[in-house]
Amino acid sequence: MSASIKRRCRSASGDAGIATVTEYALLTGVSIVVFLSLSAALSAFSASTRDDITAVAAYNVGLTVSAAACETVGSGNASASRAIDLPEQICGMPYIAYPSLDSRSIIIRASSGTAGREVHVPVLLRSDGVLISGFIASQPAGHRVDYSAESRTVYLA
Repeated sequence: MSASIKRRCRSASGDAGIATVTEYALLTGVSIVVFLSLSAALSAFSASTRDDITAVAAYNVGLTVSAAACETVGSGNASASRAIDLPEQICGMPYIAYPSLDSRSIIIRASSGTAGREVHVPVLLRSDGVLISGFIASQPAGHRVDYSAESRTVYLA
């Protein structure tokens, strides 16, 4: 075989090897990008779903507290007390329930580390001028709503 033919054979096989390696590198890069994109999308979907479930659970706790306050106050003429049964946690997170500054809603704040959620639930009392004070923490159990007709105040405990 002549020297020029040997050079052409070596050159052709070297170019094919470089093309194959380049193709594999590009395919690997594209596969990594697709995998990371799908992983990020799944993570975002999971976080969104968890936030939605937490919001619904917190709203249910707020509705329970709001309903207990409304039933305890009644027409506002007599003092009363009511025990309420609340869950220990909201989606694995401790929570606190407290009134807004204007006493027209109950705020439920559930948080754990960096994740957290705050939900406002209106309190529709039949009597005007009733204030709400105090707070309910998820732990310990044994929560109550007390109403004092003299001070026209609902106490969360």
